[in-house]
Amino acid sequence: MTNRQEEYLLLFAVRSSSGGCIANASEEFGVSKATASHLSTALEELGMIRKSDYGRIELTELGYAQIMEKLNRAKELETWMVSGLGLAPNLAEHEARRMVVTLKPETVEAIIRDWEQPRQAQALVQDDFFSHLTYGVYQLPFHVWKKDSNEPSMGDQGFRKPAILVCQEDGCSVFLFPRSFQYRLSTVKARRHTGVLERLWYSLSGVWHESPEEESGSRMIPGEALVCESGLDGHIAKLRIRVRARVPVFRMPESEADLVFLLDQLKLCNESASTMV
Repeated sequence: MTNRQEEYLLLFAVRSSSGGCIANASEEFGVSKATASHLSTALEELGMIRKSDYGRIELTELGYAQIMEKLNRAKELETWMVSGLGLAPNLAEHEARRMVVTLKPETVEAIIRDWEQPRQAQALVQDDFFSHLTYGVYQLPFHVWKKDSNEPSMGDQGFRKPAILVCQEDGCSVFLFPRSFQYRLSTVKARRHTGVLERLWYSLSGVWHESPEEESGSRMIPGEALVCESGLDGHIAKLRIRVRARVPVFRMPESEADLVFLLDQLKLCNESASTMV
């Protein structure tokens, strides 16, 4: 396989859950649909992928066996570039794919090994508001605002409310519960499409960290990532997030928004953390 074919195979592997297709590949690599179609046909002839009647592309067992090691390495490199270098997640994903197919394996291993070496972490002290809370589970109302604005974001409808705040001896954590949302293009008569959250990152000390999906479907945010403020509206906590949503038919760009938690409306629950999150 050529480097280009491997890079396409990696893209289809990463996007398989969101319906990878020729149009996605064409847009991602900046080539015509004819060129993307030609490369995907070559992969299909090699037995690496299969195409559905609707144009969706899925990897075969042979395809996953061929690419799995590089796929895992690409994910590790992506984490390094987002958390260590501060790159935007979509750029990090693109660069990670390119690196694992063009760099020698020992070079990739050296980068990952250096990133994974233990580092002396700086202690992060949570805001006094959280440190004085009684241990337990709380309901925490919140809004999703457009970045640096007081206007509601489209993402406001993409989460079940309220959030859940769990305070334990080792610190506090916030759990968000994504749900499907309705999206419509700017035209008045445009058909509504159902979207779902695919990936979520949060900013901590200016560095992006991904919040993986928990078994319950929730996304966990450490309490130290929240920035507490006091003002005319009372006590709030803010958090900058970056999201990638999946909507059928077209690809939505990654976007940033601000989560605003209403601390004065915090309510202690009787349930245990295991039943809530």
